[in-house]
Amino acid sequence: MPTRHVRDMCGLSCVAEFAEYADAELFVYSIGTGVLRSLFELIAHDRKTHALLFDLQVEASSPALEGRALAAGTYPDAQAVALALSYARRIIDTKACDKGTRFRLLVDAAGESLRQIAAP
Repeated sequence: MPTRHVRDMCGLSCVAEFAEYADAELFVYSIGTGVLRSLFELIAHDRKTHALLFDLQVEASSPALEGRALAAGTYPDAQAVALALSYARRIIDTKACDKGTRFRLLVDAAGESLRQIAAP
């Protein structure tokens, strides 16, 4: 799955990745990074119709991301992006989403937990 790192309008690096998988376009971006927790969002669209397939919020504890990053030799944000893309592939492969399904992935030192968020 090829990914591309996206830059903002000023040319500065930002935490955003674009990838294609199966019939989906995946876009992951950082909503906020804090001392204790970070929040990322992944949005999946159909490549042909551009319809929203699902979105995935990733809420991760900083210690969990730092531990994974240290083991992998990367940055904590890169670990959050990798997790988001990995779970998006699983959701697509298992056809676990209807149009517009919302998911939340919680990542902490104990592990990962994916759940569907009820529609408002």
